[in-house]
Amino acid sequence: MQFEVGDKIDITVDGNIFYKSVIGHIADTGRVLVNTPIYKREPVQYNVYDKVYFVYYRESGRYFVQAQVAGFQTINGVRFIVLEPMIEPIKEQRRESYRLATRIDAELYEYTEDAELYLEINDEVTAELITEVKVRDLSITGAALISKFQCELKEKYLLKLVLDDRGNRSKAAPFWICGTVVRSELTNDNKTYDIGIRFFGMTSNKNDFLSKYIMTQQQKRLAQKRLVEG
Repeated sequence: MQFEVGDKIDITVDGNIFYKSVIGHIADTGRVLVNTPIYKREPVQYNVYDKVYFVYYRESGRYFVQAQVAGFQTINGVRFIVLEPMIEPIKEQRRESYRLATRIDAELYEYTEDAELYLEINDEVTAELITEVKVRDLSITGAALISKFQCELKEKYLLKLVLDDRGNRSKAAPFWICGTVVRSELTNDNKTYDIGIRFFGMTSNKNDFLSKYIMTQQQKRLAQKRLVEG
């Protein structure tokens, strides 16, 4: 479903911070002119060649477009950002069902109720490390892990992730989630276990962060795939 002049949109560079804007004009070339977002009474600064995503809305759901800043244009005193769409609009999949394939290194820690309460107001917690794991896939509701440690069904753990989409894990803050084991099966190599955990106790901030991370990674992969196929 194509976007139109007058559509209210959200623009993001990193998938974490979104700014409100409006589509003011769509050129015959396909380029899109959008109002420069304003934050704290100041225009948000963009540079030519910046990669951005803009989001627009329909009754059927949210749609995402990856674009590149092609320049700037002032019409009747209004300054517009000129965007060059790089892919066709993509409808957001249901967050509960979409699972992002990953190879993220993570850690499982002992769960305590005190730790869960502490995580509601902090990003760090002191807990006993149980084992290192590899995250096979990740969704807003849970994750699949590969582990050398056999986790018991219904057992609760703290999962510590380092999520960073800029390639610099050393500067990324740890992301803690509480999870319950819903699957624990020996894999074909008879050396590791396929562990499924369901998240619980997610704060709204954690939910939003994880949703935006998964969405951003999904859009990047789709864009790369289209470039390769093209």
